Amino acid sequence: MMARIERAASVRFRDIGMPELAEGDHAPPDAEVETMIAQGNVLIAELADAPVGFAAMGAADGFAHLIEIDVVPEAGGKGIGRALVEEVCRLAHSRGFSRITLSTFRDVAWNAPFYARCGFGEWPRENWGPEHQRMWKRQEKSGLDMSRRLFMVRELTG
Repeated sequence: MMARIERAASVRFRDIGMPELAEGDHAPPDAEVETMIAQGNVLIAELADAPVGFAAMGAADGFAHLIEIDVVPEAGGKGIGRALVEEVCRLAHSRGFSRITLSTFRDVAWNAPFYARCGFGEWPRENWGPEHQRMWKRQEKSGLDMSRRLFMVRELTG
């Protein structure tokens, strides 16, 4: 189900000149997804009893980390993405995290600008711990244009 939503959502990258992100399967391995679900780290959004989006959370360097969020294009513009972000932040805070981080594209409208509207700010490299450094290197090795990438962070409050 998560892979289907991710594939549908990633098609949008083709329209902005990033076809490599619209092709292939970028979903985490099934075993990893099953572990995230079992740990209560995956939130599913539904419309008319059909899954239309999800958010997956983990942890890195003592902070919550938003691993991925996807909403199918036909459900876009309905506040589902923002609701998923807010619910992930509430979940992270309830588990004792003081911050949540994510990595994203700085110049894609539904990436960094969206997260900025959700209260995230750019997170300078000098503040990253070793797990965030490793995430960055994995993305770099995957062939992403790292000049377009950034980490963002949001303080979590009650």
